[in-house]
Amino acid sequence: MNILVTLFAGTFMLIGFCIAFFGFKDVQKAQASSRWPLVSGVVSHSQIKVTQASRGGSSYRPDISYTYVFDGQSFTGNVISIGGSGMSSGDRTYADNCLMKYPLNSPVQVSVNLDKPTESALEPGLTKRAFLSVAFGAIFFGAGFSIWLLCWLSSP
Repeated sequence: MNILVTLFAGTFMLIGFCIAFFGFKDVQKAQASSRWPLVSGVVSHSQIKVTQASRGGSSYRPDISYTYVFDGQSFTGNVISIGGSGMSSGDRTYADNCLMKYPLNSPVQVSVNLDKPTESALEPGLTKRAFLSVAFGAIFFGAGFSIWLLCWLSSP
C-alpha cells in the first residue's frame, strides 16, 4: 500500500478521533450541567454576530453575555448551551430566536458548575447541537478508515 495514502488516511482518522473525543467531552459536560445549581443573572449583551463568508453569503451567531453572582463573586458568561454555543449558521432563525429569548437587561436563570464557577450555561442539559462534533468527528474518522481499507483491500 502506498505510504502517502496511509498517511492521508491516518491523518483523517486522527483528526476525526480528536474532534469526536473533544465533542464527547462536551456531551458529558452538557449532561452534567443539568445537575448544576441555578442562580439569578441578567443579560448584559445581546446581539447577532454577522460574519461575511468568502463566497458572498453571511453567517449568523447569537452573541449573548450575562452576569451572575455565585458565592458572593460576580461572573460573566456567554454560553447558551454546552456544545452548541458559538455555532454559526447561514440561517438567521436560531440567532433571532436567541435574541428574542434573551433580550438585553432581562433576568435569566444561570446553571453554574459548582467545581468551576466560571463555567455556566443558560440552557443546561443535552441538546442536539452538543452531538454535532461527535458526529462530525465520526464521519471524518470513517472517511479516513474507508480510504485506508479500500487501498489495503486493493493492494496485492
